[in-house]
Amino acid sequence: MSKRIRDIYVAVTHTADTMDNTGIQRVTRCLCRGLELDHSAASFVSWNPFRDRLEPIYEAQAERLSAYCGPQDAQPKVDVSVAPSWISHLPIPRTYRRKVREAWRRRNAHFDFRKGNYLIIPEWVSGEHMHELIGFAKKKKLKTIAIFHDAIAIDYPDLVSQKFRDNHMAYLKAMTHCDLVLANSSDSYERFLRFIKEDGEGKPIVDCVELAGEIPNAERTRSSKEWSQPIMALCVGSLDPRKNHKRLIEAFEQVWQKRPELDLRLSLVGGQYDAASDLSQWVESKVKKHPKLIWRGRVSDDELSEAYSECHFTCFPSLVEGFGIPLLESLWKGRPCLCSDSGIVGVLSQGGGCVQCDVKNIDSIASAIQGLVADSDIYLKKAKEAIDRPIKTWRTYSKEVVESIEKNLGGKRS
Repeated sequence: MSKRIRDIYVAVTHTADTMDNTGIQRVTRCLCRGLELDHSAASFVSWNPFRDRLEPIYEAQAERLSAYCGPQDAQPKVDVSVAPSWISHLPIPRTYRRKVREAWRRRNAHFDFRKGNYLIIPEWVSGEHMHELIGFAKKKKLKTIAIFHDAIAIDYPDLVSQKFRDNHMAYLKAMTHCDLVLANSSDSYERFLRFIKEDGEGKPIVDCVELAGEIPNAERTRSSKEWSQPIMALCVGSLDPRKNHKRLIEAFEQVWQKRPELDLRLSLVGGQYDAASDLSQWVESKVKKHPKLIWRGRVSDDELSEAYSECHFTCFPSLVEGFGIPLLESLWKGRPCLCSDSGIVGVLSQGGGCVQCDVKNIDSIASAIQGLVADSDIYLKKAKEAIDRPIKTWRTYSKEVVESIEKNLGGKRS
């Protein structure tokens, strides 16, 4: 008799309630899609604050979760009840007894959380809500797994409000009560180990499962874009101060002034956290001033893939990241990426296909742009590196998540 596959429940409360698709929502949706394809005992659940419990997502939530790259069948996997023993003693042939048993199971099937299985928490939540999820899991005798994305709010307090920083600290402290924490990169792995030592309340097992760089539903590009004008540059990222749009645009202004003969254009893709912010208003003023600057806002995955195909290279000038999905997405489409020379982005860029610079320095960014656009040989060399570089798919990522869970918790039944 084959071993029964473990049930996995994925808490998707926030992602199932939004049409945003920033980094963490992409991770959540792509993880769920991978589990849907390869792990038949996966169910997607959300928190019901009126009943203080996790429950299967309802239809509207399923539609939002399935958006972009999410799972296409969000129906919960039922807990098939054990058929009563009297069926085995019916005075009928074994074949018919099996049919009676299956019919009984289908009729009496219901959703529940089976003890000894797993709850994955892939999203950012409040510290209070993380405690609620872990507490619920303990009552149901489930093992808890959280994905650790970053500690940016703690390490760079000038980038966030004090309220957000306090909440993030509470969230990470609560995370240390999980059974297993999966860091999204080698840098994040080391950072969370340090967090446990300095601020942790519990001692979870910590492992690293690096994120993917595939653009869902987009074939890997195996050819570079012909080097001709107009030269199209693309920047993907939400309009947020740490994404460093201001320095990037000012660097392009330098290049536009110094090299007016180049038809160099910059397209921005990404939503905004606050339409009334100084940054949003500043970017809007620059778009009005420069006809070669376009802000496309939030786009679908198909539109994103098309934007990558249309550009010659991308710019990812973010000051700090937990990982850096847009960098790898650029390489997935065979487009060189101009990016930071430090942090996890600097580490990722060393694999090829990238042009590094000091993203805190406008002159350094402008120099990197000019170096790339002034010499087609450099561009083609970097494009070939991007095309040749191995990039992990999201389906592989989800498999690695399950493998890590089984490796670290598989022998630990509640």
